[in-house]
Amino acid sequence: EGVTRRPAGSIDRSQKQIAYQFAAGRLSIGISLAGPNPRGTLRIGENEYELSMHRVAQIRPERIDSLAGLYRTAGGELIHIDGRRPGLSGLPFYNESTGRVGTLYPESESVFLGGPARLVPFPARVTAKFGNVNGRLEVTLREDDNGPVHAVKVPLPWTTTEVRIPSTGATLAGTLYLPLRSTGQLPAVVLVHGSDPNTRFAGITPEF
Repeated sequence: EGVTRRPAGSIDRSQKQIAYQFAAGRLSIGISLAGPNPRGTLRIGENEYELSMHRVAQIRPERIDSLAGLYRTAGGELIHIDGRRPGLSGLPFYNESTGRVGTLYPESESVFLGGPARLVPFPARVTAKFGNVNGRLEVTLREDDNGPVHAVKVPLPWTTTEVRIPSTGATLAGTLYLPLRSTGQLPAVVLVHGSDPNTRFAGITPEF
């Protein structure tokens, strides 16, 4: 029946509750504002679903970019945190030790949350806390009910070069990753994006 929008700033929290009805009552939304994170129910016909809402902070782009990089734990495991990607509001990440791939969404400039899947932000299953210790950027990552993992940002062990390859009627653009401390001939891996209107990284960490 159309789209209804209401800015969060116009909600009166003193009312403690918001209710909407659409499509002659077949679709209704009730939200309670009693706690720090609003919760409620969505009713479609005879079906009812729980709603959980969470505030996503607006972070300066330069702050987001400063967090991206490679982090190493005391045991040598790596955590990849990628920079901003078009169409993706969070930071893609990959934890080598657990094999987990996900996206971190900002709760503040230092705390990011991730959901159970790469593009599913809630309910929160991953917490990442960033901080500077002795001039070094560190992250504390907690997944599900596992204990926290501490990692320090380290220099990237590769360089990147933008390349363009002429083809019939088109020019293909790409990014070439080269290791820093290797010599001689090395095997190469070519990653090709799909046919959807994606970037060359398709919203995932290019370090794969």
